Amino acid sequence: MKNKKILIIVVVLILICLLSGLGYYFIKKRQEPIKQSEKKAQITQIYENLVSNPIYKFSLTLDDKNNMIVSIKNDKANIDMLTEGEHLTKIVKDNNTYLLVHPREKYYIYQNNELELAKITSSLEKIKEKDYKKGKEEINDTKYTYEEFENYNSMMLKYAEDITEENSKTRFYFNKENKLEYIKTIWNDKEELLKVDLTYEVEDTLFDIPENFKQG
Repeated sequence: MKNKKILIIVVVLILICLLSGLGYYFIKKRQEPIKQSEKKAQITQIYENLVSNPIYKFSLTLDDKNNMIVSIKNDKANIDMLTEGEHLTKIVKDNNTYLLVHPREKYYIYQNNELELAKITSSLEKIKEKDYKKGKEEINDTKYTYEEFENYNSMMLKYAEDITEENSKTRFYFNKENKLEYIKTIWNDKEELLKVDLTYEVEDTLFDIPENFKQG
């Protein structure tokens, strides 16, 4: 009887050790960066789609006073920005950029300037070769899967003086349907969470200068 008890205790201890070892293995495995060459990140696939089919509307919203909507249609762009309530729009067409200042109903022309055409893709391009980690997090009572990239902060909406590549990381959050819904930048003890909306229809009227605007 005594030997039987000892045997049961030994078996239980062995099982505990095995389960602990497996738990440690899976936790460590989950924390190890995933190489893009082994499994391409979902956000990298989105980047490649935007480059190969440049017709999309990509909006980032921090709050009701800070947001940006980037609308691209081939060689034209409309970047509509609200920064602390100040409304500006950049329209790219005919190789030029037109800056619209809404409070004054004026626009300014920057000739031979098309940099804004790559507003989103140039930011996402930086992560296509980066390793990443996967995890889960709850935002507004909904669970999301995220992809996390260290030493990266190019999707921020507001400028922060104390952020560097070395002290920052960015998470891209996907819902159950694998739709991108949030982007969070984390640095030091701070974070910026942006609501994302990505669609693939763009109206041609977005690239027209409003009739009531005068050249400044």
